[in-house]
Amino acid sequence: MPHPGPAWSRKDSVKIRHRGVRKASATLVSLVSWGERGVVELLKRVVAVRAGIFGAVLFVEAAVFTRAGVGVLTGLLGTIATCVAAAVLLTLGYALLVGTTGWALLTGFVVNADGALTFGGGDLRHLAILLGLSAATSVLAEHHRSGSSV
Repeated sequence: MPHPGPAWSRKDSVKIRHRGVRKASATLVSLVSWGERGVVELLKRVVAVRAGIFGAVLFVEAAVFTRAGVGVLTGLLGTIATCVAAAVLLTLGYALLVGTTGWALLTGFVVNADGALTFGGGDLRHLAILLGLSAATSVLAEHHRSGSSV
């Protein structure tokens, strides 16, 4: 019994498959040309990749701080430095995300060695400092990039 839908011939099926192959080939060529341009070009264009890299840096930083047994102030200063450096290269939303990530790792592993997030007065102060500096740096950097005055 024939299929009730549109009449598909083998030729139509081959055309559809061929279009799929062409599309896959174009995607592969696009990926290869990204590779030729290098990782630097990808980092320039994709803000989320830069944010992810800074998130990984914060993760490693928290591990080093925890292993070295640094104090809260040293951990906070290191986290501030990383978050501010990230905010220079990120949009406001991603800068706030990286700042929040830095706070969570700082609170979870430097302030509280057991990985617990707490919302005490000091912890909220650290969050406000990290988010405030990240936001201010991101906004100032964006003004600088666009050439407008502050």
